[in-house]
Amino acid sequence: MQRGLLGQENESMTTRAIELYSKDENGLAYSVKASLAKDMGGEVKISVNKTQVYREHALINGVVSNSISSAIVEQGGDAQLVNSFADIFAWQIDFFRDTREGDSYQMIVEKNIADGRFVGYGRVLAAEYSGERKSLRGFYFESVDGKVAGFFDHEGRSLKNAFLKAPLKLASITSGFNKHRFHPVQKRIKPHNGVDYGANRGTPFMAVANGVVTNAGFSRFNGNWVRLKHMNGYETEYLHATKLAPGIHVGARVNQGQVIGYVGKTGLATGYHLHFGMKLAGNYVDPVKQNFARSEGVPAKYLREFSSNIAAMVIALNRQSPNRATVVAQKFNHQVNL
Repeated sequence: MQRGLLGQENESMTTRAIELYSKDENGLAYSVKASLAKDMGGEVKISVNKTQVYREHALINGVVSNSISSAIVEQGGDAQLVNSFADIFAWQIDFFRDTREGDSYQMIVEKNIADGRFVGYGRVLAAEYSGERKSLRGFYFESVDGKVAGFFDHEGRSLKNAFLKAPLKLASITSGFNKHRFHPVQKRIKPHNGVDYGANRGTPFMAVANGVVTNAGFSRFNGNWVRLKHMNGYETEYLHATKLAPGIHVGARVNQGQVIGYVGKTGLATGYHLHFGMKLAGNYVDPVKQNFARSEGVPAKYLREFSSNIAAMVIALNRQSPNRATVVAQKFNHQVNL
């Protein structure tokens, strides 16, 4: 933060005003000025000078050649936009297991503009992923009365499930569920009762569903690990963490998507990864083969409002060719007071 002194008197060197300069979360410069007004009985007057920010809607699309993250970045996206897009489909698509070369994506996103220049992305309002294995669209909808909010498909069905597809965002599976896997450390055939996700040390991992912590701590083979108990007879296990998140202890309640630990290689592990296990009625099952019911969709009395709300976005997605990468921006006069 920079400081400027204004209106100093020559004799007493009394400071009449001070002005501080800083930047907001969008990287925009602004100033805060405090001045001593003689005609106001010595009162201090505070004024803030901030740049006006406007929002535009932009449609961004492209074709996947390597990964969904690189495909979005190639069209001007950033890490925040990649995460926002992935979050929309986190319950339906595993972007490492389900992504194929030639798949395509589209999204309608807010862009923040100040002084004629782009200063950052806002919310993703609509998204589409069209792939060889799975195709989905999601639209953000919030009812006028604020009682319904979230992402839904074009028929108003929720994109959320009781369980996330994976405990990490955009992480690759390095070893799958296998009852007869050759263990790389013990050098013998041993059941691999889970899925290994390769990731860098310290990468946060999440609870895939609401639950209660039933085990948390360190063991020789599991390293730092945690087990959660969920509804309907399911349990999940997260092994080899470098550390668990604050507040993760036996008896603690966790929410779906909450960070519960960080990737490591503690215990019996050869490299940084998360071992993710799932049990149903006490028996290990393959997490990637489980199918979970969707959460409640748009209630019937809101469907007319929902259809009207997403109509323009449906037209915009239908209009663009997914085989040709384009970025289309449409301005609308909406001032944002930051």
